[in-house]
Amino acid sequence: MSRLVEENWYYNSIRDIPEIDGDRICELWTEYKNGNDESGKELYTHFLRPAFSVAVKYASEINANDEVFNDLIQTANVGVRTAFETFDKEVSSSTIISWVMQNCKWACLNFIKYELTNIKLPVGIVTTKQEIRRVLLENPEMSEDDYNAIAKKVGCKESTVKEAVIASGNTYPLSTLESEDDTHCQFEEFIEQKTYDTPDGYMSKREMTEEVADICSVLNDDERKVIELRYGIFGNEEHSFQRIGEILGLSKQRVNQIEKKALKKMKGKAIRMSKGLSV
Repeated sequence: MSRLVEENWYYNSIRDIPEIDGDRICELWTEYKNGNDESGKELYTHFLRPAFSVAVKYASEINANDEVFNDLIQTANVGVRTAFETFDKEVSSSTIISWVMQNCKWACLNFIKYELTNIKLPVGIVTTKQEIRRVLLENPEMSEDDYNAIAKKVGCKESTVKEAVIASGNTYPLSTLESEDDTHCQFEEFIEQKTYDTPDGYMSKREMTEEVADICSVLNDDERKVIELRYGIFGNEEHSFQRIGEILGLSKQRVNQIEKKALKKMKGKAIRMSKGLSV
């Protein structure tokens, strides 16, 4: 992922954008809302680097290639614009920053869901299909199944044209509904995907992991280790009190005490989160 970032042309174009402080963010936002487009442009430019960081985070999680990484960057920037259009809360630097970053996150997660549920044609076929479309627009008397005539116009083999036409005509999103026999279903229900979780499962797991991490933030190091080992979270396996004690060099009774204290603190944090409190 570091290679993708370092070699990315867009990163090199925004890396030197100067930082601005919270007071300046509020000032620019107020001016923008009062009709000053230049202030809006300056504020939008400021958020390009944080948006890029969001794209890097999600690209790393799905091991994205260059193409998908660039798509994520554009998607995060769309999130910034969406935040500008929908922000109506009290003006403060923290609320503006939080809203913009949240919109970047939502945009990227929605993109990932789309990315994981659609079959993409190879670049070569897409390029050929674009050339076929151009030829058909310039020659309305021709039809898409005139493979030989199109191949001569495009400058490729007849088999290449036929492959592009057939492939693009039979490729559908996995979410496409099929109802040939009046039975509505989704293709993704029948295709086993071993590389990724299902999109909904991926997003649910992400949200749950983030919530658990937030709840665990109230724990000290010993409490966190006990909870991780006891309940098998964050990549750990579940262990008994005895085994946890052996790993951490503690007695079984001490591990039990730490767990009870940790669970009490986590419960309090969860209650506060459910009420919308940040502490």
